[in-house]
Amino acid sequence: MSEIKKRRDLYQEVTDKIVKAIETGGMANWVRPWSDVNEPGLPKNGSSARPYSGVNTALLFITAHERGYGSTRWFTMKQANELGGRVRKGEKTTPVYFFKMLESAKTDAGKDQKGKGNDDKPRMVPFLTEYRVFNAEQIDGLPLSENIPQPEWSPNKAVQEIIARLQPQIVHGGNRAYFSPSQGDGDYGLIKMPYRGAFNSEFDYLGTLLHELGHWSSGPLKRQLGARGTDDYAREEIRVELFSVLMARELNIPMSIENHTVYMDSYIKMLKSDSREIFRVAKDAQKICDYVMGRFVPEMEVSPDAVPVVMPAPVIDTTVQPVNPVVKALIASSIKRASRKPKSGYAQTEPTAAEPALTM
Repeated sequence: MSEIKKRRDLYQEVTDKIVKAIETGGMANWVRPWSDVNEPGLPKNGSSARPYSGVNTALLFITAHERGYGSTRWFTMKQANELGGRVRKGEKTTPVYFFKMLESAKTDAGKDQKGKGNDDKPRMVPFLTEYRVFNAEQIDGLPLSENIPQPEWSPNKAVQEIIARLQPQIVHGGNRAYFSPSQGDGDYGLIKMPYRGAFNSEFDYLGTLLHELGHWSSGPLKRQLGARGTDDYAREEIRVELFSVLMARELNIPMSIENHTVYMDSYIKMLKSDSREIFRVAKDAQKICDYVMGRFVPEMEVSPDAVPVVMPAPVIDTTVQPVNPVVKALIASSIKRASRKPKSGYAQTEPTAAEPALTM
């Protein structure tokens, strides 16, 4: 009798990689300023230019650090070939994970796998799968850093624009940096910062401010914090540490990621007991980053081969001529509202209940 191949647990594979990376060097190794890399920004699909998100960002950080890649572009074999590139012989692939929507399996009794009844309509559920990619530095025939435009803005200006748009309440003074959801006159709590002169460099100040801004986002994003010493507290610290990594890469800020031993030890235990924990926290960190940067990114990864290299621009027909002038006015008003760009990718919401202050 042939031996049945054991089904792979992709969640566990991802968790094992993250745990190993944290235990051997922490998140600090994932932050490399652009002076050390060939291309700016977060890891992205080299064909569509779509940034990776969630746990994939962390996994590609890890691989780039371990193998010394300076490029942020990643391609499937098919994409590399279509663009005239050729993967060098002997190069290893890197797995990237995404969700496919599949029909839920049903039992003979007409119930799904969780035992819940269902009608004749198929129920779609997300299914974790993977595809394999190569870094641009593993491929011959592709343009590298000489054709990649460099950013023209300064990190300080970028952070100032973020603060002006989000308008958190920030008070300077003292010798501690922390966020308190129960203090201040702002809608979502108070960020307390030492004066700029108390920091060793401008980057230290900006990195600390962004870290506390990550905690501040718990208000508008309605995130549970928790008391010091609890799993929720440790989870929030790791969530914001990962957010800090994302922001450091986006804004070219050489942050000093703290790698708090107490939080890391506690969180590693949580990861080892729940293989889906890192997916939730990475998703939260990405959500904070998208909110702070003022954009909206779909929550679920898609297969890169499913995304065309050039996305066609949508064509909107606004030439409707209704007979009734009242209807015509309503349609015009609706089109005008739909054309407005939101100030942020997420709506402002009511603040959460007061929780203990979160510090660096």
